[in-house]
Amino acid sequence: MSNLAKWLPLAAALAVASVAPAGAQTFGSTAQQTLQVSATVTGTCTLTAPSLSFMTLKGTESGSVSTSGNFSVACPQGANVAFAIGLGTGNTVSGGGRALAAAGGGGTSIPYKLLCPGSGNCATSWGNTTNDWYTGGTGGNPSTSVQVTAQIPSLPSGLTPGVYTDSVVATLNY
Repeated sequence: MSNLAKWLPLAAALAVASVAPAGAQTFGSTAQQTLQVSATVTGTCTLTAPSLSFMTLKGTESGSVSTSGNFSVACPQGANVAFAIGLGTGNTVSGGGRALAAAGGGGTSIPYKLLCPGSGNCATSWGNTTNDWYTGGTGGNPSTSVQVTAQIPSLPSGLTPGVYTDSVVATLNY
C-alpha cells in the first residue's frame, strides 16, 4: 500500500471537518428553488372614523353640548386626490334627525347633529345626500384630517339615567 493511499482517508476526513462546523450534518445532494418576494401597493384611499363621546352629562346642562374628533383620509403615496365624506342617518332617528338611544330601549332619546368644518351645507347638518356631504378635501400621504363635531342642541327634560348611543356609517367618495 502506498503512502498516498494510507493518508488519503485522513486527508478526506480533515477536509470535511474544516468545511462543516463541529456537530453539523453533511449532505450528499443539493436542490434549489426560487423564493418569490412581493408587495402590493393599492390605489385606494381609506377613511378612519373617530369615536365621539359627550362624556358624562348631568341632565341639567343648559344650551348646547358639543364634542369633536377627526376623520383621517389616507390616499396612496404621492396622490393628491379630491374627496367627499357623507354620513348616514344613524341607527336612531327622532324628529327627522339623528338621536342617541338609551341602551336597552326605553323610548328615551337625545336628538343630536353632526357638523363639518366650514360654511357648506354640512356645517348645519352633515348628511348623506349630495347637498350635505363634506366636499373640498384633498387626500394625500400620509393622511388628511377632517373635523367632525357632534352637537346636542339642548337636552330633553326627563332623561332616564343611562348610556345613550348611536352608530353612523361614514362614506368616502374620491
